[in-house]
Amino acid sequence: IDQFIDFLMRQLPDGAIMIGWSLGSTVAQHFIQRYPNKLSQVVHLSGTPCFVNTAGWQYGVSAAIANAFEQQLQTQPEATWQNYFSELALMETPPRPVLKKLKKLLSRYQMPNPDSLIQALKLLHQSDFLHKEPVDLPQVWVIGSQDRMIQAYSKIELTKNSPDSSVILLEEVGHLPMLTAPELVSEIVISMIDGASHK
Repeated sequence: IDQFIDFLMRQLPDGAIMIGWSLGSTVAQHFIQRYPNKLSQVVHLSGTPCFVNTAGWQYGVSAAIANAFEQQLQTQPEATWQNYFSELALMETPPRPVLKKLKKLLSRYQMPNPDSLIQALKLLHQSDFLHKEPVDLPQVWVIGSQDRMIQAYSKIELTKNSPDSSVILLEEVGHLPMLTAPELVSEIVISMIDGASHK
């Protein structure tokens, strides 16, 4: 992850706005911990500071579920990959059009290397930013009310490691806000860009 973060650092201009979805949000959090002064703002789509539940955080998934998914990916990678996206679609309202979109998108690409997926999953499961040094950076957390992977949390839970945070809850949206609520997500991003340009 450090090599990838350093690669991103070389590509991005100063004051950039970073947008990360799901695991991409975890990558963004690693980035700002390493380079807290590089970005101007961060948008987290279906992201979380801690994916797996801990003693002080009950807004993720249980360790048992996380471990079971990792084991399934090791033993049945292709079936697990397909089932994962079916589960994502079922969180949306209505699910059928979303599943159709996902299948169309997935048909364009080969399934990622299973070993790479497992490494990415380990990164997600092991990352815990709740106890990291606070980062003084405007961040917006966009979450869906129907997201079963990440339970709805409030700003109170985020202020410890992200004092300048805001949380936007999208109703009738699951883990794929960019597919089921693209206009709302666009408005959020444009608003942040406009705000940054006036500073």
